[in-house]
Amino acid sequence: MKKEQMCLKCKNTFWGEPSEMFCPSCESDRVSENRRAYRETINEISFSEYPTLYEEMEHACGGNIPNLNFGGLTISSPSKEPVPKRKTIEEPRPIKNIQQVLENKYPNKDVEVINLDREEAEGELDLSNYPNLKLLWVADNKLTSTNFLNTIPNPKRLVSLRISENNIQPTDIEIFSEFISLRQLKIGTSKSGLKKGKHNHFFGSLKSYQNLTKLESICIEATDVNEGLEYLPLSLAQSITQRLKEDEYKGSYSLIECSPNDTNAKCKVIKDKLKPLNYDIEA
Repeated sequence: MKKEQMCLKCKNTFWGEPSEMFCPSCESDRVSENRRAYRETINEISFSEYPTLYEEMEHACGGNIPNLNFGGLTISSPSKEPVPKRKTIEEPRPIKNIQQVLENKYPNKDVEVINLDREEAEGELDLSNYPNLKLLWVADNKLTSTNFLNTIPNPKRLVSLRISENNIQPTDIEIFSEFISLRQLKIGTSKSGLKKGKHNHFFGSLKSYQNLTKLESICIEATDVNEGLEYLPLSLAQSITQRLKEDEYKGSYSLIECSPNDTNAKCKVIKDKLKPLNYDIEA
C-alpha cells in the first residue's frame, strides 16, 4: 500500500511502497550510477591481458562459455580462436609383481581361495606354498606363461581356475588335463580384454577336457581351440541343459563361451557349430 514518505537522498516527500527508499528521480540516478560503476570495474579487466582468467572461467563452465553479462554489458572471449580444453594427465601406474601381490594379500598359506583378478601384475607366480588351494583367479593381468600351474601342490583339489584376459603365449590346453576336479575353467579373452591389448593364445582340442568330469562352464573366447566338442564331459552338457530349462531365451552361451570376438581365432569353428543349437552340446 503506497503512502507518503521521505526520500533518503534528496529528503523530498513522494508517494511509494513502504519498501521504496528513494523517489523516482533519485532511484533513476542510483541505477545509472551503479551501471557506471559496473562499467568502470569491467573496463579494468582485460581478458586479452589476463587470458588465464578467461581460461579458468571457461574450465569452470565445462567448455566454451557463452557471452558473459555484467550489469547489462556483454563480455566475449578475447579471441575468436577456441580456448583448448585442459588435458587430464594420468600418471603411469607402477608395475606390480604378481608374486609380491600374492604374498601381500595372502600371507596365510593355508587359504583355499586366491583371487588376483584385475591386479595388472606381471612376472612369474609360485604357488608351491599353498597346499589347500581350491580356487585360483588370476584374470586380467599381464601373465605370459602358465608355468605357475606346475607349482600348484595339489592340482586335483582345484575347482575353479580363471586365466582369462592375459597375454599367454601359444600353449596347448592339454596342460589342464590333470585338473580333474575343475567346475569352471576360463582361459579366453573377451572383447574388452582385446581392446586393452590382452590376448591369450591357447590352442588344441577339447579332447583334453574329457577327464574333467565335473566341468560346468568353460571359456575359450579368441583362442585357437577348434575341435573336440564330442569329448566334452557329460557334466557340462547337464549344466547347459539345466540352464536352458531355467531360461530358454537367455540361452547357455555363458557356460561355453567360444566367440572369436572379431579376431581370426579358430574357436569360430566351435561357435559356428553350437550357435544354431543354442549352445546345447547334447542337441
